[in-house]
Amino acid sequence: MSHTPKSVHQWHMLLEERFQGAPREAARFYGLDILPRLFHRLDSESANCRVCAGQLKQIDDITESVAQRMRNKEARLDDFQKLLQQSGKHLEQAHRTVPRGLWLSRFTVGGLAIGALLSGLYAWLVQHHDMGGLLLLGTVMGLAAGYAAGKFKENRLRKQKRIF
Repeated sequence: MSHTPKSVHQWHMLLEERFQGAPREAARFYGLDILPRLFHRLDSESANCRVCAGQLKQIDDITESVAQRMRNKEARLDDFQKLLQQSGKHLEQAHRTVPRGLWLSRFTVGGLAIGALLSGLYAWLVQHHDMGGLLLLGTVMGLAAGYAAGKFKENRLRKQKRIF
């Protein structure tokens, strides 16, 4: 008997139903927007990976009563958060898949920092009279370069089906 994974939309509908009545901030904190994609990826990999199957079952069981737990502010939700992080790490390490936006964020922040550092270093070395303007220009250029590099990386990963 083969297992047909649920679609992202099916997971989204199920999770939306389960999160009904949960505080909006808590639902946002636990990433209701990424959970359907995570569930779908774990579900897709679970036929060939016991770790994914186990993590999917644990997360699925927790989400059945997540709204009530969020209202009660149970400590068990810390376990839920840790399990979500472990699932993401497992998918990244074992299956080489990452959530959408991860590389874009990394490259954007890196570009911003490198742009600011290089422009600051340049302004300091040449004793530029408008150091603030040069720092701003370098930061914006680094931000743009990092964003473009991150988009390029994510497009390549998307074509390889290594992004969820």
